[in-house]
Amino acid sequence: MPFARKVNASITPSENSLLSKSPLLFDVLDKIDPEKRYEILDTGPASSDSLEFLSQYWCKIHISDSRNSLCELNTEKLDTPYKLNRALVKSLMLYKNKKSNLDCLFFWDLLNYLQPDIFPALIDYLLTHTHQNTVLHCYLYTSSLMPESPGRYHILENKQVRIENNSPVTRKCPTYYQGALNKLTYPFKAKRSILHSNGMQEYLLTR
Repeated sequence: MPFARKVNASITPSENSLLSKSPLLFDVLDKIDPEKRYEILDTGPASSDSLEFLSQYWCKIHISDSRNSLCELNTEKLDTPYKLNRALVKSLMLYKNKKSNLDCLFFWDLLNYLQPDIFPALIDYLLTHTHQNTVLHCYLYTSSLMPESPGRYHILENKQVRIENNSPVTRKCPTYYQGALNKLTYPFKAKRSILHSNGMQEYLLTR
């Protein structure tokens, strides 16, 4: 049954950088079997810190750097399933003829910025490249405002994540709570969640 608890975050000397514990992310990483090869989709840009941390595992990492391209997708312009699927392929770079078997999906804060009508096609596309035990990890904003664009996330030692966001302005936040999130990401559903003191809700979703 999904549950939530609160953890603390602290500001680093840089005003655009936030150092935060991320218990659910590290719960996933700590359970990686060293004898098994894992596949991870990271929708953010490449991070030397994250790559260094993940190098301790036997895993293949798909770094799609999809923040901008996924945020630009809308069904007015992509008005057929074919057009939308092609845009998703171009953005996430997962191909049918090179089928992936992803174990972990790192969406960071990206789901806050996607158009709601994009979710069904996005999830359907991902189902082709995942399995029954795939885990989706994300952060959702719970306040009324959020940065204008998605942040950059770096996995560090000591179960911490560094969040960088240089957006000079804010925008209205969709504030997806658990019920709405489950509808958008079906058949992925929230298994666990934690409210961080920086106003972000960390989620683990499973099928």
